[in-house]
Amino acid sequence: EQDKLVTIDVNPKSEDYVPIALDFHNCSNLSEVGMFIEKSSPYALQTLVQIEFNLPGIEESIKVAGRVVSMLDEHTAGANIMGNGFVFEGIAPADQRLIRTFMTAQQETP
Repeated sequence: EQDKLVTIDVNPKSEDYVPIALDFHNCSNLSEVGMFIEKSSPYALQTLVQIEFNLPGIEESIKVAGRVVSMLDEHTAGANIMGNGFVFEGIAPADQRLIRTFMTAQQETP
């Protein structure tokens, strides 16, 4: 079975909720509890970031705080895949259901 790659645009913002820049980042390993976001300048471990993203086909965005729990930079992973792993903090149950439904649909689609 071949894994499908789904790209989700996300707009992470710093702890004080000021936009870093108007750039968007790709995410992977999305789950109800967190995600990995590719970023050329990864955040430091334990940084709290406000994350906003839309799931394909769903108009309303998901807004959640994410704490950095892993960091891949040019020293740890090379320049090919840099970014952060985030664990969601205080995610709304409705947003968890949206993610669960989306991920289930992705697994069922050939």
